[in-house]
Amino acid sequence: MTDRDPDIGAVLDDLQPPPHRPDFWSDLDMKLAEIGPLADPGAEPDRHEQADDLVAPPVVPLTGAGIEQRRDRRRALVLSGLVAAVLVLVVAVTYGIDRLDRDAVDDRAVATEGSPSSDATAGGDGADPFDIPTTTFVDRPVPDEDLALVENLVLQFLEAIAAGDVDAAAAFVGPVSEQRADEELGGLDALLREAAEGLGAWTAAEGRGVSSVGLEAGLVVVVLEGDLVVEGMPEHRVTALPVRRTESPDRDHFDVPGGWAVEPWADDVESPIVEITTPDIDEEERAVVPFGSIEIEYQVVPRPDGEEVTTWESIDGDAYPPVVVSRPMPIRSVNGAMDDRSVLAFVAWEQGDVVGASAFRIDRPG
Repeated sequence: MTDRDPDIGAVLDDLQPPPHRPDFWSDLDMKLAEIGPLADPGAEPDRHEQADDLVAPPVVPLTGAGIEQRRDRRRALVLSGLVAAVLVLVVAVTYGIDRLDRDAVDDRAVATEGSPSSDATAGGDGADPFDIPTTTFVDRPVPDEDLALVENLVLQFLEAIAAGDVDAAAAFVGPVSEQRADEELGGLDALLREAAEGLGAWTAAEGRGVSSVGLEAGLVVVVLEGDLVVEGMPEHRVTALPVRRTESPDRDHFDVPGGWAVEPWADDVESPIVEITTPDIDEEERAVVPFGSIEIEYQVVPRPDGEEVTTWESIDGDAYPPVVVSRPMPIRSVNGAMDDRSVLAFVAWEQGDVVGASAFRIDRPG
């Protein structure tokens, strides 16, 4: 038949033959060798070897209606196949979107100016952990000179605590920590006196390191790491202190401009909004992670006031795009291999005025 349906022809022209597998030709040679030499295609066939009782099937001529019916049938089969393929694609995409449960989070991206946005979604209670995209980092929203000022502020705060200068130390404390101390922790002055053996011990820490990461224009996390003397024995410790820019006019103090203040008690230490579950962190704030990718998982439990929780994760001084969640759920990130290095990591969070952070050291085996 020489007549060709244009619709079917267009579909067939676009079809590409599947590629041969690597061993196709070797298998073909082997099978041909088993069959033996083929007959000469130019030789005259021996008609005497054909069976005498073979009857040729009757030839039924197609009428115009029959030809048109065959065309319609073939066109319907091709179109049905195309529709099925589209349906499979739609189902796959819909299934993927449903798994992310987009209703769980209202705003996926909390990107500061110039930073990549995080299109983060997460499942609800009991859902599998949502995997944070970790291919990009948040652009540094706080200038290096401001980070240096914030680190200096934290060191002055610790020195005032260690010296027992409650008034000087209180001047560095942010309004949220101050309010919570007065309402829940027995008063700010008493809390600062008790902190002399805790935060104040960092002034005498061996091998003390101070680093900072800006998460957004008004939020920095300062991380302290070193060996503290605990009951006469030096033990490794890591502490993360959130520092937030405040609008209070009396926060420009001790030659530290910008209205920055330390928020060490803004969140409940015993029951924080975020709890890290992976990796397993020991009493010295260390976690041994096998070679290869680094997996961090944490559980977010928002305070029951309806506000969303923003979380950040930082590894080796870089912060990943934030994730915003509106109900309890686990969050997980699988980061690229850090070679054989030991790296510092932290997870920070913010819900309304409440802010907190938890830091630890990641070591490799051996």
